[in-house]
Amino acid sequence: MLKINVSLLIIGNLGESGKISLQSIIDLSPKRICYAADEAGESWTKTIIDVHKSPNTKFCRHTIDNSTLDSLGIGQIESHRIFGTSDFIKITPLKWLIISQVIEKHKDIDLVVFSDLDVIWFNFFTEYFQVQEGVMAQNDFRPITNEKYYCTGIMYWFPTTISKELCNKLFEFQINKILQGDLIPDEPTFNQYLKKANLLYNVKPLPKDYFLIGHRAKSLLRSKNRVLRDASAFHANYFVGDFQKKVVLNSIASNRRNGIFWRFGLALIFLFKVKDRLVRS
Repeated sequence: MLKINVSLLIIGNLGESGKISLQSIIDLSPKRICYAADEAGESWTKTIIDVHKSPNTKFCRHTIDNSTLDSLGIGQIESHRIFGTSDFIKITPLKWLIISQVIEKHKDIDLVVFSDLDVIWFNFFTEYFQVQEGVMAQNDFRPITNEKYYCTGIMYWFPTTISKELCNKLFEFQINKILQGDLIPDEPTFNQYLKKANLLYNVKPLPKDYFLIGHRAKSLLRSKNRVLRDASAFHANYFVGDFQKKVVLNSIASNRRNGIFWRFGLALIFLFKVKDRLVRS
C-alpha cells in the first residue's frame, strides 16, 4: 500500500464546500495531511479536525514566509475567495511552495496528492500507480481539439528531486508574472510553463472517468451508468462560490449513496451558470 501525503492550501475560511472536501480526505486516512494556512485558514481547519479526525492520520502545518505573503499582497480575509478575482489568484502560487516543502521535508512517503478543497474524495485509486517520476494531473483536455490541458486542482506528485525542482520553477514563473502585473492563476501557469519549457512529456493525465471534472456534473447525475459510482474523486471546479459548490458536492455524494437530495440538487444545478473556464494555453 502506498504511503500517501495529502497537501492542501488553506487561506481564509473555505466554507461548507471546503468542509465537505476536507472531511472526505480525512475519511480516507492518508498517512499525513500537510497544509499551509493563514490565521483564518488555521482557525477554520481546527474547527473541522477537532471533531472529525482519523487516528491513523497526522496533521502537519507548513509555514509560508511572511515576505512571500506580503509581496503577493495576501492579507487576512474571512469570506470565501471567488475564482478569478485578484484575491483568489494571488494565493495560487503557494500551491507550488507547499508541494515542494512536503517533498523536501517528508522522506517517508510514496506519493504527494495535492487537492483543492472543492473536491470530494471517495478513494485515492492507488492500485493504478507504479513507482514513477513526474506528475499526474486531472484531465481537462479541450473538448473539440482534444489538446492537452491539465487542471491543477487534483495532482499526484511523485516525491523526487525532479518534482521538487519543477515546483520551484513553477512558483518562480508564476510569482514573477504576478509581480509584473499579470494576474495568472496556477492552472494556466502549469500549462503554459510546461508547454514553453517543452516539459509536457513529464505530465500524464489522471483517468478522466475516475477523477471527474466539474462540467460533467449534470450528465453524471442523470446517467444510469456506473461512472459516478466507480469514481475516485469529483472536482466542482466549474462552479463558482461556496453555495454552488456545496450543492454540487452534496448532490454527488447523495447520488452515490442512493439518497434523495441529488434530485433537488440537480434541479438547482440547472439554474447555475457553469463558469466557462476554457483558457488559451
